[in-house]
This record gives sequence, C-alpha cells and structure tokens, in this order.
Amino acid sequence: MRIGYELFTVYCRHSDGFWLSLIDQARQQGSSRIYSITHLEMVDKTDFKRFKKLNVTADFQAGGDFFADTKWATDYIGHKRSTSMLPMREIYDHGANISFSSDWTVNSINPLMAIANSLRLRHSRGLPSIHAAIKAATINGAKA
Repeated sequence: MRIGYELFTVYCRHSDGFWLSLIDQARQQGSSRIYSITHLEMVDKTDFKRFKKLNVTADFQAGGDFFADTKWATDYIGHKRSTSMLPMREIYDHGANISFSSDWTVNSINPLMAIANSLRLRHSRGLPSIHAAIKAATINGAKA
C-alpha cells in the first residue's frame, strides 16, 4: 500500500528541453508521476507543445513586480529574448496546465498579484481571461 503523493518538481530558469526530455523518457518507461516545472522564465518555442503532450504543469511565479513588464531584462539578455520571457500564454494555448506559485520573499505571496500580473503581461504572453488566471492561482496548482 502506498501513502502520499508522487510528485516531481523541477526548478528551471531556462528550459532548453532538457527536463522535458527526461520526463519524456520517464513517461516512455511507464511513469505516471505528476510532473511540474517551476520558475519558467525562458522556454524554447519548440517546447511549448511538449508540456501538454507530457502532462507537465508549467508553473510561473507571477506575483513579482518584474513579471508584468520585462523591459528591465533588455540590457542583460537583449530585446528579442526579453520580449519572449515568461511565455505563459503560448504554453496555455497549447493546452498545458498553468499554475502559479510564490517565491516569497522574492515576490508577493498574495495570489491576487499573480492574477493581475498574468493578465497585463506584455507582448501577448499573459493569460487570456480572469477565469484562466484564477484557475492558475487556485485549482490548477492542485493538479500539480
């Protein structure tokens, strides 16, 4: 008899497909664990569809002031990369489960901040509706 949950969460600032490839291998070997990749800030476009395919939750720390406007990153990583940071909408549009978590004290623990920021994210990367944002802050995290 098993007691508890089987959950595997990966902390990732830049997804180049490595973690999704490992999860894909685990799935091919019969893994039915719940997988979540958190701190998704930069994700390769080819990986957007893989979150849904592999049943991996894409978790964002949307409560921080830095989240709604990524212009601050331009000097560090360039305009193209800074305007493609935090691709919440793209992963959502591919059907993946999106969740929010807090990285307290780095960003607000208040879920209303994450909801608000996810709706005003620049460059059409934010969630499409208040309903999607509320789900990401509440029930979607329960799936993760």
